[in-house]
Amino acid sequence: MSGLVKFLLFLPALAFCGDVDWANIATAMFQQIDDNKDGMINVTEIDHHCKNYDINGDGMISKDEYTNAIVAALGRNKAVLSIVDKLMDELDYNGNEHLDKTDSDKLYAVIKGVDKEVYQQDFTEWFLLAVSLVNQEQGEKTK
Repeated sequence: MSGLVKFLLFLPALAFCGDVDWANIATAMFQQIDDNKDGMINVTEIDHHCKNYDINGDGMISKDEYTNAIVAALGRNKAVLSIVDKLMDELDYNGNEHLDKTDSDKLYAVIKGVDKEVYQQDFTEWFLLAVSLVNQEQGEKTK
């Protein structure tokens, strides 16, 4: 199922999962990515943000780099740590076990849909969808 189809099917997903206010986390992440603070993010800002995660400078973000960046930004929280790997898998569109330019371009295309810009609401809806999908997958595995 494509990311856009998942987005359309799960749009009404719960905004809060567990004890974590994922909507506030999405807002903070959007504000961090929005370099020029114009209320929109573009692919250049996403690429710039991703470079901050690439500690070894190889042009890709490993799971360790991603996890360390998320923990640095959000703190060591059990709920956050429980889904970091799954979010990484969701973002790894080309399946190479790293996040790279191909993935960031695809992410931007999925979030923006038919619009030309990604606004905070678009980003928050995508982020909450990703979290809900991860939580749903984890719930299915425990049944």
